[in-house]
Amino acid sequence: SVDDSQTTACLSDVYQRTGYILDPHTAVAYVAACRHLRESPGPTVILATAHPAKFPEVVSKAIGQEAALPEGLARKLHGEEQITSIGPDLTSLTLALQQRAP
Repeated sequence: SVDDSQTTACLSDVYQRTGYILDPHTAVAYVAACRHLRESPGPTVILATAHPAKFPEVVSKAIGQEAALPEGLARKLHGEEQITSIGPDLTSLTLALQQRAP
Protein backbone atom coordinates (compact mmCIF):
# COMPACT_ATOMS: atom_id res chain seq x y z
CA SER A 1 0.00 0.00 0.00
CA VAL A 2 0.99 3.63 -0.50
CA ASP A 3 -0.33 6.32 1.82
CA ASP A 4 -1.11 9.96 1.06
CA SER A 5 2.19 11.28 2.40
CA GLN A 6 4.15 8.82 0.23
CA THR A 7 2.06 9.81 -2.80
CA THR A 8 2.70 13.51 -2.18
CA ALA A 9 6.42 12.87 -1.66
CA CYS A 10 6.56 10.92 -4.92
CA LEU A 11 4.80 13.68 -6.86
CA SER A 12 7.23 16.22 -5.45
CA ASP A 13 10.33 14.10 -6.04
CA VAL A 14 9.51 13.21 -9.64
CA TYR A 15 8.64 16.84 -10.43
CA GLN A 16 11.83 18.19 -8.83
CA ARG A 17 14.03 15.65 -10.63
CA THR A 18 12.37 15.66 -14.05
CA GLY A 19 9.82 18.47 -14.35
CA TYR A 20 7.14 15.85 -15.08
CA ILE A 21 3.88 16.15 -13.16
CA LEU A 22 2.44 12.78 -12.17
CA ASP A 23 -1.19 12.28 -11.27
CA PRO A 24 -1.73 10.75 -7.80
CA HIS A 25 -2.82 7.35 -9.16
CA THR A 26 0.31 7.05 -11.28
CA ALA A 27 2.43 8.17 -8.33
CA VAL A 28 1.07 5.23 -6.33
CA ALA A 29 2.03 2.89 -9.18
CA TYR A 30 5.48 4.51 -9.36
CA VAL A 31 6.12 4.01 -5.63
CA ALA A 32 4.97 0.38 -5.84
CA ALA A 33 7.12 -0.24 -8.92
CA CYS A 34 10.19 1.22 -7.20
CA ARG A 35 9.65 -1.11 -4.24
CA HIS A 36 9.26 -4.08 -6.57
CA LEU A 37 12.40 -3.15 -8.52
CA ARG A 38 14.48 -3.18 -5.34
CA GLU A 39 13.49 -6.82 -4.84
CA SER A 40 13.36 -7.90 -8.47
CA PRO A 41 15.26 -5.60 -10.87
CA GLY A 42 14.24 -5.58 -14.50
CA PRO A 43 12.32 -3.72 -17.16
CA THR A 44 9.21 -2.00 -15.83
CA VAL A 45 6.34 -0.15 -17.45
CA ILE A 46 4.06 2.23 -15.57
CA LEU A 47 0.95 3.42 -17.38
CA ALA A 48 -0.38 6.84 -16.42
CA THR A 49 -4.02 6.47 -15.49
CA ALA A 50 -5.22 10.07 -15.30
CA HIS A 51 -4.20 13.66 -15.99
CA PRO A 52 -2.72 15.54 -13.03
CA ALA A 53 -5.05 18.49 -13.71
CA LYS A 54 -7.93 16.34 -12.42
CA PHE A 55 -6.35 16.55 -8.95
CA PRO A 56 -5.46 20.24 -8.47
CA GLU A 57 -5.38 20.18 -4.65
CA VAL A 58 -3.08 17.15 -4.43
CA VAL A 59 -0.75 18.35 -7.16
CA SER A 60 -0.59 21.88 -5.76
CA LYS A 61 0.25 20.55 -2.29
CA ALA A 62 3.06 18.42 -3.72
CA ILE A 63 4.69 20.76 -6.22
CA GLY A 64 3.40 24.24 -5.33
CA GLN A 65 1.37 24.73 -8.49
CA GLU A 66 -1.53 23.18 -10.37
CA ALA A 67 -1.05 21.29 -13.61
CA ALA A 68 -2.33 23.11 -16.69
CA LEU A 69 -5.79 21.93 -17.72
CA PRO A 70 -5.76 20.88 -21.40
CA GLU A 71 -8.67 22.19 -23.48
CA GLY A 72 -9.98 18.70 -24.26
CA LEU A 73 -10.01 17.70 -20.61
CA ALA A 74 -11.70 20.97 -19.64
CA ARG A 75 -14.51 20.22 -22.11
CA LYS A 76 -14.96 16.74 -20.61
CA LEU A 77 -14.88 17.95 -17.00
CA HIS A 78 -17.34 20.78 -17.63
CA GLY A 79 -19.53 18.99 -20.18
CA GLU A 80 -22.70 17.05 -19.70
CA GLU A 81 -22.28 13.72 -17.94
CA GLN A 82 -23.16 10.73 -20.10
CA ILE A 83 -24.01 7.36 -18.57
CA THR A 84 -24.66 4.16 -20.49
CA SER A 85 -25.79 1.04 -18.64
CA ILE A 86 -24.56 -2.22 -20.16
CA GLY A 87 -24.67 -5.89 -19.31
CA PRO A 88 -21.67 -7.63 -17.72
CA ASP A 89 -20.35 -9.12 -20.98
CA LEU A 90 -18.14 -8.19 -23.91
CA THR A 91 -21.01 -8.17 -26.42
CA SER A 92 -22.90 -5.53 -24.42
CA LEU A 93 -19.77 -3.38 -24.18
CA THR A 94 -19.06 -3.72 -27.90
CA LEU A 95 -22.62 -2.74 -28.83
CA ALA A 96 -22.60 0.25 -26.50
CA LEU A 97 -19.30 1.49 -27.94
CA GLN A 98 -20.56 1.08 -31.50
CA GLN A 99 -23.68 3.09 -30.70
CA ARG A 100 -21.60 5.96 -29.27
CA ALA A 101 -19.05 6.03 -32.10
CA PRO A 102 -19.19 9.19 -34.25
